[in-house]
Amino acid sequence: MKAVYIFSLLLFLTVLMSACKKRDILIPACNAGLTTYEDVKEIFASSCMGSSCHSSNGKSRDFSSYGGLETVLVNGVFATRIFDIQDMPKRRTNWLSQDEINSLKCWADGGYLEN
Repeated sequence: MKAVYIFSLLLFLTVLMSACKKRDILIPACNAGLTTYEDVKEIFASSCMGSSCHSSNGKSRDFSSYGGLETVLVNGVFATRIFDIQDMPKRRTNWLSQDEINSLKCWADGGYLEN
């Protein structure tokens, strides 16, 4: 009986894992000129600042201003999460597009200029 239970659990987990859609990893490429925070702030507004994410009333760091982003820009967490791991934003409906990744890459390559 224990073997049936374990087999059922493993089968359930296998089906569950295969049902999860995995995101294709995008290759960041800067195809534009100098980019500033003003050029990319709409990406943060539309993808990062939901009520449970990076807004002034969210559970995590506030990305509603350049100042709120500075720490993760300087310590490299932003680049790692957006370009390498690509696990942000967490909601599938808000995954970043190739154009958004490229815009953020240009901003990063230019040194994360504010204006």
